[in-house]
Amino acid sequence: MEIKAHISIYLDTRRKKNDGTFPVKLRVFQSYPKQQKLYATAFNMTQQEFDSTWTNDHPRQEYRENRAKLYEIEYKAQQIIDAMAFFTFELFEKRLFMKPGIGSNVKRQFDLNIESLLKSEQYGTSECYTLCIKSLEAFLKYSKSTYIENLQFQEISPGFLKEYEKYMVIHKGRSYTTVSIYLRTLRALFNKVIKEELVKREYYPFGSKKDGKYEIPYSQKVKKAMTNAQLKTLFESEPQTPEQEKAKDFWFFSYSCSGMNMKDILQLRCKDFDGETIKFYRAKTINTTRNKKELTVYLNYY
Repeated sequence: MEIKAHISIYLDTRRKKNDGTFPVKLRVFQSYPKQQKLYATAFNMTQQEFDSTWTNDHPRQEYRENRAKLYEIEYKAQQIIDAMAFFTFELFEKRLFMKPGIGSNVKRQFDLNIESLLKSEQYGTSECYTLCIKSLEAFLKYSKSTYIENLQFQEISPGFLKEYEKYMVIHKGRSYTTVSIYLRTLRALFNKVIKEELVKREYYPFGSKKDGKYEIPYSQKVKKAMTNAQLKTLFESEPQTPEQEKAKDFWFFSYSCSGMNMKDILQLRCKDFDGETIKFYRAKTINTTRNKKELTVYLNYY
């Protein structure tokens, strides 16, 4: 069932101002779930002025200019609602108060996403977004095509991405792994703005080469395990400072716990130990996975 909202221009008479006027607001009503919100406009009117401006079908000359401006507010709101596949107040407000072009502005969307990630304490992911936008900024300066502040998602074509890849690998000497990480970050943000209907899907540049799209390079790492001799050497090494001793302890604790990362180690609490096991959830996936998987490390006593 398609759920839309209904709009109207409304005189909010709940609280009179000192000059005897009331605020004129945009009223948005959603029938299911039943909800209403009021949004301020720049107008304040008495009941008589509002009736003469908005309610009267044939307002006098002195009211026509304000009537036209209120029609613009109503028309803009209706255009936003009509363009939405499914109405939500959150998305409506984002579009209503967004300046033209801001929604498809790459730098602006990166900044908003980084801010959101920092609030949810996803520092590693936010750092990846920060490095990605910085590399795009450096590429634009190198190519002298535009400024990062002006770059729109619609300008990021398969050709743009191919040139960016060439710049990163040949000019900057970055590995394909780095290029892949940055471009998967950009792709994730591209998908986000498309989902929010800020950019049309027809501008999406990622996909299969045979379809004329850009395919993110994939570099498979060869995992190398340490030999028993190397582990023995590392274990028997003598730390020269307290800091080195602490680093060595953390490293071997992580190794013994199947590679538990530092954030997970730092978040361990006494309740996670039961004498035989350590049980924990990975901080890296706790915000992205619906089905939380508890990991178990078995304690071996010799």
